[in-house]
Amino acid sequence: MILIEIRFTEEIRQFLQRREKLANNMKVSIITVCYNSATTIDDTIQSVLSQSYPNIEYIVIDGKSTDLTGTIIKKYKEKISTVLCEKDKGMYDAINKGIRLCTGDI
Repeated sequence: MILIEIRFTEEIRQFLQRREKLANNMKVSIITVCYNSATTIDDTIQSVLSQSYPNIEYIVIDGKSTDLTGTIIKKYKEKISTVLCEKDKGMYDAINKGIRLCTGDI
């Protein structure tokens, strides 16, 4: 059996600490687009809010739903970074609105 000993220099240790700090500080933007999604939006929001990563920007774009979607979103509005509720031209228009609102690194 061959044993390999790796000795961390102070420079390597500092590099690894900086890399870990950078990875934990990157802001991740998550966008949810919805329209008349009252049956699924609660689970979707809870799933995003339950993530353990500390630096999440959460954006919800609702296409002016006519069911209870807006009411459900309002329950979580203190925990959602941005909520936009307005008519759009479809899913891709809504996604593009969300992308324009993003301030995250990824």
